[in-house]
Amino acid sequence: MQRPFRAHIGVAREDGAEKGGYSPIIFAVQIFHLLHCETLWLSPTPDRPSLGWDAGSIRIVTIGGFEHKVTRRRAVARNTHLDNDGGQSRKKSVAIILEAIKRIRSEWKSAGPGGSTEEPAVFLAGDFNCFPDHEAYLEMAASDLMVDLFHFVEPKKRYGEGFTFTGFEPHKYKEEQGRIDFIWLGSQGAVQTRRASEKNPNWQVEGYAKGFVMSIGVAIIGGGMLRAPTLWKRLRIAYTSSSSRYLCQRRASGKFSPALLKLHESKLTTGKPAVRQATENLTLKAIYSRSLKSAKSLGESLSSVDLYSDDAGSGKSYADLLKRDDIHAVIIALPILKQPDYIKQALKAGKHVLAEKPIAKDVATASELLKWYHDEIDTKKVSWSVAENFRYMDSFLYGTQQVKQMGRVLGFRTRMQTYVQPGSKYYETEWRKTPEYQGGFLLDGGVHFIAGTRLLLQPENAPTRVSAFTTQLQKHLPPVDTADATWKLKNGSSGTFAVSFGTTFGGSEYTVACEKGTVSVSRGMIVVTKDGKEVERKDLTSEGAGVKQEVKAWGEGIAASKQDSRQTPEEALKDLEILEAMLQSGERNGQPMDLKL
Repeated sequence: MQRPFRAHIGVAREDGAEKGGYSPIIFAVQIFHLLHCETLWLSPTPDRPSLGWDAGSIRIVTIGGFEHKVTRRRAVARNTHLDNDGGQSRKKSVAIILEAIKRIRSEWKSAGPGGSTEEPAVFLAGDFNCFPDHEAYLEMAASDLMVDLFHFVEPKKRYGEGFTFTGFEPHKYKEEQGRIDFIWLGSQGAVQTRRASEKNPNWQVEGYAKGFVMSIGVAIIGGGMLRAPTLWKRLRIAYTSSSSRYLCQRRASGKFSPALLKLHESKLTTGKPAVRQATENLTLKAIYSRSLKSAKSLGESLSSVDLYSDDAGSGKSYADLLKRDDIHAVIIALPILKQPDYIKQALKAGKHVLAEKPIAKDVATASELLKWYHDEIDTKKVSWSVAENFRYMDSFLYGTQQVKQMGRVLGFRTRMQTYVQPGSKYYETEWRKTPEYQGGFLLDGGVHFIAGTRLLLQPENAPTRVSAFTTQLQKHLPPVDTADATWKLKNGSSGTFAVSFGTTFGGSEYTVACEKGTVSVSRGMIVVTKDGKEVERKDLTSEGAGVKQEVKAWGEGIAASKQDSRQTPEEALKDLEILEAMLQSGERNGQPMDLKL
């Protein structure tokens, strides 16, 4: 059974169980750990159901201590409803609440940056049943522990009804209308406005009537795969490409839940950063490049952007970026040989990682990195994921569903052929022009096509043995640019896998033959045949590249403390093993190679 996304704490005020009114706190169980909950009665005997001083009804305050599963930062939430009859009870109730705030703040400290301790963020929501010029409100305001959110929002950013009490018949209660419901914030006595809040990440206020926020930060390192990242409610993002890195902040309102950052589909390495073309929900905050000149050239059309680079001076390195306690996860898309070091640095710094494919330059390097990850990193707290957008493309997912309905797999045919010419945007990078790793473009791009094929075949039809011939058709595409292979599958059948980056053939095709017919996926078009006749043609050509779906899944996995199985490094290693086996078979003139994973 799937866990509910929301839960609540709190008891009824009359008997401490189910009788009478509640002051509940509702929270997202996949995002927050519940550390503590209690109910205090607003009376001379707060530990049991009881009526306060001159109160007309029994009143309570519900208290919850929470820890964010990603950031490990803590928050204390309180909800109350003061008495509508007794002024003395309201004032004395505020005193009980303030004493509880002092106690909880001291008891529920958490680890902060540099080994320091950090008091939890605190907020109180409640119906005070009095206006701001009455004693209970003034008592709370004078405490220096809590501040009224209303006063930290510019008038133009306040919205909704100005009165929270109207007596339900406003025309009869004109003299008694005003605010009696309040949101109070407190953490070391500090609340900031939207602009100033960057100095204090506990509370960032953008408009009245919006709830509290705990920041989750994401650093995006590398440009090839970042086209539509999906993250959270308020998100700080640092983006790093092979030549330039960008630090952004995503702002949104509403509940703490995953939301989509819509970026244009163009790759960031093709010119000016596509990050700047995002919706208003994304604010570009900084650029990091190996040279300040490069950073400035990319940031020349951007305002209010901080520049980071290796030659920009103290405090502007990649290591400095990882020290930022407002960044909790990184997306890495750097040249193949550079990625392992960046991955290790980020994981050691306690950042979740989504790294671009392939997992590494070869199986040996990947296996060593994977062993280090499991030996040295607490994987329950920090996760390493490997991006593979083909596993998220709608056409492959739909095609997989059709294959499952078509009976036993009899064979398959995968073909992806193109010509990468000198001067093209994909070719004109030094690490691709003179690759220092096996396979050249076959490694860089081939794992995509392997992943798509494996997805259609599913684990029960996984390849167990491969035989291949490889060659270099174009002098500018070393060491090889073409592979033609046969895969033997787990169920005893076989199929062909042909990929080339150096041919005048063009196009792609992924076809699986089954007992009841065939399923073919090609450029977002899915064709299903039965008895030799086409029975369905589904057009998903507008699906995009699958990047936004994979980053969305990664973000949701972090929020839920449950990694998406399609993004585990073990899954990426299987793609690399097949590619490496084909290359080794080609070096041995087609000798069959057994797969172990």
